[in-house]
Amino acid sequence: DEIELLAAFDEEFKSAMPHDLLFFPNRVIRVGGLSADENSIFHRLMGYGQFSYGAGGVSDTKTGPILGGKGGVYFGDNFWLALDYHLGGPYKLANNDNEYLNRMWGAGAGIIHQKVIRVWAGYYYSAVIDDIENNQLYQGTGFALSCGIDLRSKLSINLEYSKQQYTSIRTSGQTYTPPTALDVSVIFLSLSAPIALF
Repeated sequence: DEIELLAAFDEEFKSAMPHDLLFFPNRVIRVGGLSADENSIFHRLMGYGQFSYGAGGVSDTKTGPILGGKGGVYFGDNFWLALDYHLGGPYKLANNDNEYLNRMWGAGAGIIHQKVIRVWAGYYYSAVIDDIENNQLYQGTGFALSCGIDLRSKLSINLEYSKQQYTSIRTSGQTYTPPTALDVSVIFLSLSAPIALF
């Protein structure tokens, strides 16, 4: 049942939602008189994917859960600008025995074709990897590309790819540049749904 599926998705997302996401507004701006029921522009997502990194000839790959959301403003019926939040992991890596948490803030633009197919391109101006074991933060930037299909239940199935590069490390209150940048890629499948507007 579509209603039960949406309700289950909503409860699961709320129970897993990190504190970083709690400030997201429950109201959004609309341009062009769009319907709130059919054109919600704040979508939260839950997914699972592959995290890969490489630095100085060392590389590793691990899968893990991903939470996030996109929220912004429509222009007309098929174009929108939005902020993008991504929280991935924690990823327990084998080769360096570290546990990484991947957090990113970005912005981008999307196109919706016939209210069914979504295409998105974005830039992460703030990308962070929290090295939990060593208590240090990798800081960098990245970009993302995604494509999704809207279902009749208002759920969307999405495939997303992001590429990130980390050129500084913060530890013990100091920031330094490592000799080799940390390159990261993430590819994942997700379900997303519009948040309820009041």
